[in-house]
Amino acid sequence: MKNQKKSAAVAVRKVEKTVKTPKVEKSSKATAPAAHGKNGHTTNGHSSKLHTASDSAGILSNGERNVLKVFRGYRMTAGHMLCFNSNDHAAHKTSLGHLIRKGILREERFKGAYCLTPYGYTLMQAAASMG
Repeated sequence: MKNQKKSAAVAVRKVEKTVKTPKVEKSSKATAPAAHGKNGHTTNGHSSKLHTASDSAGILSNGERNVLKVFRGYRMTAGHMLCFNSNDHAAHKTSLGHLIRKGILREERFKGAYCLTPYGYTLMQAAASMG
């Protein structure tokens, strides 16, 4: 038993010796904070405001909100598959496509099956609290 502990300690030391830490080079140039233009955007085109799920929930269309209501009605969580029947799938097809492109839903291999992404789950919860 004592030999096993000793060999494990030796193995740990060997691993510690082989792992090299990356060198961080310090820049001699000081970087200035980003200049802000109109509407909270930086001059390089990126927004300086943080976007939250509740902000995004306000920009969903009615059809997209209805799809999220279906997921909420079945108490779906991120990564769990929900299958739409052919009638519901046809009725929500456009909104489903938009939600996929926004990264809120993921289409599964099974026909008419979708699941929420982690971001989509958070957004669904935020939309529910907004009304």
